[in-house]
Amino acid sequence: MSRKDEFEIRYPEPNTDERTYKDDRSMRYPNVGNNFPPPGQVQGGYDAVAGHSRYKDAQNISSDRRRKYEKKEMSSRMFVEAMDPDQREYYKKTSKGYTPDHHGILESRAHTWADSENKQAAAREQVLTAASKLYPTTRSEQRHWHHTSQHYGDADQADSRSQEHSKFASDPSSPARDLYDRRLIRGTIPYNDPYPGQLPPKGYHSVNLGRAESFTIQEGKTTQRERKDQRRNH
Repeated sequence: MSRKDEFEIRYPEPNTDERTYKDDRSMRYPNVGNNFPPPGQVQGGYDAVAGHSRYKDAQNISSDRRRKYEKKEMSSRMFVEAMDPDQREYYKKTSKGYTPDHHGILESRAHTWADSENKQAAAREQVLTAASKLYPTTRSEQRHWHHTSQHYGDADQADSRSQEHSKFASDPSSPARDLYDRRLIRGTIPYNDPYPGQLPPKGYHSVNLGRAESFTIQEGKTTQRERKDQRRNH
């Protein structure tokens, strides 16, 4: 079950009518108006102002991490889009349109984004559950409930992206390279049938170029296949 669903089960959306809410709140916390009640008026001495500050700080962190993930996700996609047609087709078909190295970076960034979204949502939930009717109106309490639910949902989304990137991420410690001299998806096995012509099965990577004539041979430079042959002959 998702974090969002778990939250909505353990803390259903508030639905008290406004008049009843305000009357009840004024009896619980006299003379506080639209402010948070001081700890001395709250059962257990909970400091709602400090709690509010904690989730605002957490919100700034999660927003920054989300931006970093999305910026890297866009640049990684554009990196593949700028490749020549054969390379672009290869990475779209074998690793969902990103290089394995970029998947590794995105896996890590999505994981930290998920962690900060979860911490922000938990900090928001604490303000809801620490004591009854801390917010000045039922509308403000409902708005806060929706924000909490949303950020648990964002944590679920970031987690899902991290798990998806992990399926195609490279192994930085491996010396093996694919036919374009980039790190392989971790855990893959060499597959000798050429690409293009035949894609490697799931869990394998191509080790043959297969269409060397499609690459322009520039004076003073070697092709991918020539570099591979040179390494084999050393």
